[in-house]
Amino acid sequence: MNEPPLPRSAPVAARLARIPRFLLIIGVAAALAGGLLLPGWPGALLLAAIVALTAWLASLSWAVQPVPLRAIRLLVIGALAAMAASKLL
Repeated sequence: MNEPPLPRSAPVAARLARIPRFLLIIGVAAALAGGLLLPGWPGALLLAAIVALTAWLASLSWAVQPVPLRAIRLLVIGALAAMAASKLL
């Protein structure tokens, strides 16, 4: 049986899966708080990192998600990107 090839980021995803979830949640929450509280480019950089992480995780499960969930994920990614861009203005 032919299986689809794994994405190039599969080793990174496997490494993230080994980290305890509460550490990932605390790390993302700290980056989000820092991004919202820090002015200028430091805050924008933290928010952009969260946008990149969220977009990457969404892309890994995009094919198996229903359309409404895809729309919600796009809205969240767009809102975070807009917040990051507004930090630069």
